[in-house]
Amino acid sequence: MGSFEVPADFRAFMRAVVRQLDLPPDQRFYDDDEAFQHECGYGGRVEGAFVFTYITPDGHNRWELALHESQIREIADGVLTEVEGLRDDMVRTVQRKARGLPLLIWGEYRDDALRAEDLAHALDLLQASGPRMVRLWSVGDDQCAAMVRGDACAIYVIESYDGYGTTVGGGLGFTLNDHDGREFAVPGADCVAWATAREALLHFATNGTLGIPVEGRIPSGLLMLGDADRTAVIAQRGEPPASVAASSLARLSDPFSDWAVGLVNGLVQLGLLVVSQEISEPLASLLQFHGLEAEQQPAMADWLCAQLAAMRGVARFAATGSDLQVALRRARARVPALERDL
Repeated sequence: MGSFEVPADFRAFMRAVVRQLDLPPDQRFYDDDEAFQHECGYGGRVEGAFVFTYITPDGHNRWELALHESQIREIADGVLTEVEGLRDDMVRTVQRKARGLPLLIWGEYRDDALRAEDLAHALDLLQASGPRMVRLWSVGDDQCAAMVRGDACAIYVIESYDGYGTTVGGGLGFTLNDHDGREFAVPGADCVAWATAREALLHFATNGTLGIPVEGRIPSGLLMLGDADRTAVIAQRGEPPASVAASSLARLSDPFSDWAVGLVNGLVQLGLLVVSQEISEPLASLLQFHGLEAEQQPAMADWLCAQLAAMRGVARFAATGSDLQVALRRARARVPALERDL
């Protein structure tokens, strides 16, 4: 344990925490290790104790702090200026050696991943399939996350020899859901053109750096992803496919596109879906990507309904999981080529 001298940004974080602690009981939520989010860190109540992670502004160190509620309030009030904590050096002193192939992940299932050299084709399919979050580990276990929507992409380096960083660009920001289903806001200042991002991701896969300018900052909610290296992720998810054809990306090629668009149109005609025109393509991509699993698995159908209802641009989604499964079967029956894949 070491002595942590409370800086101004962490004190501001604790003031924000106190405001949440003082909410009415039915509005409080802090029993999660990510319940509280701030630009300098994150934390929550875990097994009865409040635990916070603080990232120093230079990105070199991380502090793990276990605090009582009274300490949180004393820090917020400026009374407490020093607490005990555990410091971890985040910047590596040596560059890791290459070991194995890069790992690309775009969803929660085993086949929503790829461990192969054919990353360029996989990235193109993912970019074309609608807004999504992509995680990439390099051959040396450096890690980054890419938030992609159309021609805009923001890349966040979570762990590397050079520390963390964020791409620098401009344009319009956007929102998407991360791998835990939570909404993630991407500022326009973080976005670069897809052509630039694509080359940067391919460079990262083999070199552990993007090869383009980055700023030494990153959303605090992404930093915790650095706790898992490729070995840990694969152990949890299972060995990923070694080819695009064996992964869920295979479902992104024709005739699935027509099938997904037809399904959207069918839901609209049944009055189960009201959607703005600009969201139709991303909505079809989500159906296309997870539709076949949802048709076979009721739990997946319920999950997909929740995702569709929460999409920005969806004014009304009245279908239940069972309704969606029926619509999926009818849409698939109109595309005979799909029969081979079930």
